[in-house]
Amino acid sequence: FIVNALCMMYSLYAIDKIGNGFFVYTVTLAIVTTLFSLNVFNLMKAENFKLSVYVGIKYTVLIIFAAGRFENKPVTSILLFLWAIICLVFGLVYPLSDRMTKEQGYLDQMMQHLKRTYYIALLNAAEYHGAAHQAPMSFSVMIEPPSMRNKKTDKYHTLYFCKSHIPEAYVERRQTWNGYINISSPELTAVDLLSYQDKIGGVTRAATVLAELAEKLDFGRLDELFVKSVPVTSLQRLGYILDVVLEEKEVADSLYRLLKVASASIQAVPLKSGKPADDYELNARWKVIVNQEIEIDDL
Repeated sequence: FIVNALCMMYSLYAIDKIGNGFFVYTVTLAIVTTLFSLNVFNLMKAENFKLSVYVGIKYTVLIIFAAGRFENKPVTSILLFLWAIICLVFGLVYPLSDRMTKEQGYLDQMMQHLKRTYYIALLNAAEYHGAAHQAPMSFSVMIEPPSMRNKKTDKYHTLYFCKSHIPEAYVERRQTWNGYINISSPELTAVDLLSYQDKIGGVTRAATVLAELAEKLDFGRLDELFVKSVPVTSLQRLGYILDVVLEEKEVADSLYRLLKVASASIQAVPLKSGKPADDYELNARWKVIVNQEIEIDDL
């Protein structure tokens, strides 16, 4: 950072001391901006928020400083202002919109080589769908048997979860900046959050994420095969949270109709798995034993 900052200061000094000739100054500015752009590309490889902020600030200083030399040339000043906006978007927004790391980008190639079915799951999938309440501290991947060992390095922690069958019809293939990746659909993501609630921080954490994911859910486009592909108990918990906790009545009703169409066998199930369910209230519609209170103000 120190060396980089010194180089930036020297570049600004060079711009300030160069002659007033428009051609010479423009060429110098173009060279300095090109060098800064190459530096930005290298910094972005680090996928680091602090570096992203630094890049945005650095470009802002450069453009503001340069624009001051063109105060009598409004067209040039406007173009520089637009360039500053583009640089800020690139330096601050783009890295946050796609947190794909080198290792995660390599995942698809590795799985194809191993001929393994997979998808990005749980909180990471929710983040891709815009439900980024908090940045996940690990990277969750759903696979079919046989199981794979979790991978942990200094920067990344990849967790592999195993399910007997992956319903590929409900897995989306997305293009990223460095390849392709498989991601669970919003509906499959919502179900997984409750099926693996103990792995993501509990049912309250799941409800917190669902509050942001709810607008992406469309059970009306699904058929009974979806119900047969996921645990009905998780659909019951999901329906209860959407209906009672989040008050997303339209989405909840759509899920309830899907359960009816699929003639799903609905039996009493605790809201929070692994916790005693005796002497707790039973929700009549979803057959969910409310053994865990989720306050809407906490979401």
